[in-house]
Formats: sequence, C-alpha cells, structure tokens
Amino acid sequence: MDVIERMRAAIAAHGMADADTPVLLMVSGGSDSTALAYAACELAQAGELGMLAMLHVNHHLRGEDADADAAFVSQLADALAIPLFMCDIDVAGEVARTGGNVEAVARSERYLAANEALESLCRHAGAPLSSGRIFTAHTADDRVESFYMRSIVGTGPGGFRAMRYENGPIARPLLDVGREDLRDYLRKREQSGEICACDAQGNLWREDATNAHTDHFRAFVRHEIVPRAKERNPQLLETLGRTMDLIADEDDFMEGLARDAAGKHLTWVCQAEGRDPDWQEGFKLSPSFGQVALPVARRAIAGALQRVLGAAARVETAAVAGVLDAFEGERPKSGYVTNIQGDLAVSANKRGVLVEPMSAFRARRKKELSDNANSQGKPAEKPFRVVLASASPRRRELLEQAGVTFTVHASEVDESLEPDLLADPPEACKKLAERKAGAVVQEILADPAFEGMLIVIGSDTMVVKDGDIFGKPKSASDATHMLRRLSGATHEVITAVSVWMVSAEAVDPALAADDDSGNISLGFRTFCDTSRVTFHELTDERIREYLACGESYDKAGAYAVQGEGAKLVKHIDGYKSTVIGLPVERLVKEFPDLI
Repeated sequence: MDVIERMRAAIAAHGMADADTPVLLMVSGGSDSTALAYAACELAQAGELGMLAMLHVNHHLRGEDADADAAFVSQLADALAIPLFMCDIDVAGEVARTGGNVEAVARSERYLAANEALESLCRHAGAPLSSGRIFTAHTADDRVESFYMRSIVGTGPGGFRAMRYENGPIARPLLDVGREDLRDYLRKREQSGEICACDAQGNLWREDATNAHTDHFRAFVRHEIVPRAKERNPQLLETLGRTMDLIADEDDFMEGLARDAAGKHLTWVCQAEGRDPDWQEGFKLSPSFGQVALPVARRAIAGALQRVLGAAARVETAAVAGVLDAFEGERPKSGYVTNIQGDLAVSANKRGVLVEPMSAFRARRKKELSDNANSQGKPAEKPFRVVLASASPRRRELLEQAGVTFTVHASEVDESLEPDLLADPPEACKKLAERKAGAVVQEILADPAFEGMLIVIGSDTMVVKDGDIFGKPKSASDATHMLRRLSGATHEVITAVSVWMVSAEAVDPALAADDDSGNISLGFRTFCDTSRVTFHELTDERIREYLACGESYDKAGAYAVQGEGAKLVKHIDGYKSTVIGLPVERLVKEFPDLI
C-alpha cells in the first residue's frame, strides 16, 4: 500500500476521524509533518476528513533556522489553502523561569497551543470540541526508536507498545508508515508536478541539524542503533510493529483488569456525589486489595498515583512499591508509614491503606495528639521527636536558630565514594546525607524499647569547583592549594539534606483503631540546595594569614564562611546557611511541622 492507503487504513482501523471531524495538523516543516499535511489534504478533498487547519510552533531555540522553518510552513499552508495557526514560544525563557527540562517544556507548551488551536478550529467548523482531532506525524520509525529508548532506560511492560495510535484527542495516522516512505512520497509529488512547497534552498522539507547530534538520546538511537538493527533485519519496522501491536493488545487487557480492581477496592478521599473526585486529596485501598494479583495491583496503584500527581508527572517505581509494601501477604501492614514521590504519605492499618498529601497526614496526626491531650487536660505535644544526625556545632546552631527542638545523635559512616558518584557531586552529596541519617536510624531501631514517631535529619556539604570536589584539607599545603584555586573565582557549595521519618506502633486514626502493634516502618526524602560563592582575589600572604587562624582544617574547601573566612568572600548567591552546612530556610519550608 502507498502512503495514502496506509494512512486511510490506520484512520479507519482506529476510528480516528471521518468526514465530519475537524482535524488540526501539527506541522514542524520536517519531512514527516510535511507529508502529513499533503496526505491529509488529499483525504479531505476526497471527503474523508472534515475541516483542516495547521499549527506551527516556533520554539525560538534554533535562531534563524527556526524562523526559516516557520516561513516554509507558512508557504506550505498557502499552497494547500489550509488555515494556519502560528505560535511563538520562548522555550528557553520558560525553562529558565521554571527550571524544567527543555524537551518537556517544549512538548507541554506545544500541546497547550494545539488544544487552543483545536478549540478555535471546532468553533469555526460548528462542531463540538469533543469531535475534533489533533493529527501528529509520528511514524513507524519513531515508534521503533521509542521501543529501543525504553529498552535502554527501562519501562513497564506496557511501555514497550511505544506509542498509541490515539491518546485523547491526539491521533497518529502515520504510525504504520516509515520515514523513507514519506520522503519518497514527497519526491514523487514533485516529479509528478503536484503542488509542492520549497524552502529558500529548494528543499522539499526542512532539516533540523540537531537531529544528527548523537549526544541527544533519540538521535543516538536513530543513527547508531536502529541502522545496525536494520542491517540484521531489513523488515525491522514491520517486525517490531507487529510485536508492539501484540504488546498493546495485552497491555489494554491488563489495563482493563487494573481498572476493574480499582473500581472494586479503591475509593477517593474527596468525592462529592455526581462529581469527579478531587484527585489530589488522595485515595484509600480496602484490605481486600491485598488479594489482587501483583501485576494488576501494580498497574492499579500506578494509575491512581498518576491521577493524584497529574498527567505531566512521572510516577516513580519506588512509589508504587511503597504502596504495595503497605500490604503483608493479603493483609494491610498495621502501623506502616512511609513517604513517596516527595510529598505523599502512605499509612496503613487493619482497615486499609491511605495515600494522601504529607500535609494532610501531618494535620491528622496533630489533631489526634491535640484531641488526646485535651481529653486529659494536658498541653498538646508534637507527634514526633526530631534528631539531628550530626555532631557539627554549626548545624546544631542553625537548627536552633530556626526554632526546631531536637536532640543530637551522630554516627560514624564510610564517606568514601564510588567513581561514578565522584563525577556527579549533587548525587554524591545526597548519598552521603542518606548514609549519615540512615546509620542513626539503624542505631535507634536497634533499641527494642523504641516506639512512636521520629524524624532524623542527616546532612552533607561539598565545595565544588570546575567539577572537582574539595574535601577537608589534609595539610597546610593542601589548604593553600584549595584557596588558590578558589581565589577570584566563583564556586558552588552543595548541601544535601536527608529527612527520615520512622514510625513504630503507629495507628492511623483515619483508617480506624483496634490494631495490632509492634510494626516499624520508615521512609525518607532527600533534597539538594546549591549556593554560588565568589571569592575576592587572594594573595599568598592573605592565604597564610587566614590559615594562621586555624579554622581551615576541618572545613570542606578550607574555609568557614561563618568565621574569619567571611572576609575572603565577595558575594554569595543563595542561602548562606547552605554554605555553612544546613539550608534551614528550605528545610523548614519543605517540612513546616519541624517548628
């Protein structure tokens, strides 16, 4: 079958569109989307699609090339007499503002623009928005590339279906067509004298030069892995396409089982009759959920967490495991408490398992304690004790100044790091903070008399310059060398904080009392904070004077910003407390109940 016939077959097989369907075409100007525009125009002229419009999004990431792409798509829309929505988005600026990933931000903004354009198209077509469709130009090659990418980084079984033909209003009618077939289709159009748009150089489509950069993951798969696989199997697209279709059929079946399990065993915390639940408030699993087969239970939990977190969030494998671990055999594990996805609490007793925002969990714990205290005529106490897993007097002072009541319990840990961690200072810092807090937790849990709730705070600080980690100097010459490197330059100080929540014999009042006890559970969350420190120019004489004060030798980077070392510093961009060793401003912001 030729391109038009395969596109027509995909549309019919998946019920993507008909003669009354308004269709928005996502057109970047590349070969795939250019072919999509021509093919959709042919089908619309044949009365098989409804009103068409095109959308081009200029992300302003490639300078003049991006502007040339926009000019080409404008010419294409004129040639086909298809209305064009042109959208300009400053993706780099949005990334700088939000701290997001370039590809993720660009994709999100692109589909926001597409939804707005589709709404406008449907109004002009006099059709309900629900009837409109967004056609993208994903091909069989894209699907195979996604398959290999997920093979490399890992995915659940359903992830190997790679791409869906339909996902809400988005449809992919070219998913059974190869990229080279689309390019042949464009060349044949030109040879037969049909209407064709060309760029300033006479090309039938635009090429994005960054697609050839194999330091980008998809480009690496596209240019390094897929061609080698095609050498062994020239029919790779068709072979893997059939395999992915089989996976998709079984994935759909498993998703159906997961939906049935959720409908039977899951209730939403906040749901008014006749309305959708307030997904973000969390959900409860009945005790009978423990009898659900593990593969089905895993999918049901992942689906519920996706609802709670939102469609754009990534559900962590560890989060699903954290909920599953609340069951022991076919029963909930009474007294179980853990933290998942950074800001969700999981708690359990005989009546079931509750997943909710950490703020709601803390509020209930506080209310329970306050109610108990009021019934006994006593002032309410915090539902937990706080332990600082550090003997550092500087961290102790910072935590005291923040108004946190705590005790100190330090433990010796191995601070050596594997080579791969040495190459990633933030991850190395987080690993050491977790080791320090985890060692203290282990020592506390070794006491059979321990009960109640405990929060343990571990921290580690690193000075980093040009990718090198500066530890504590071993000698005066080592300290001199460090300070010379820091002189007149800007370096980073990274402090990681690992907060562990430990619970023993805890009973969740929202799920009921009458529980057995003796269970211990824990969870932790770790974050990094970075400040940029700029030094004055330091002469060797100034360095000798500073070393003579004696405060360098037990400090990472050979200086103490809270002491005489402050005179070496020209400017700090970020929290000073991060440089000292504990970013208490961020700590109490993320864990307000500490105060």
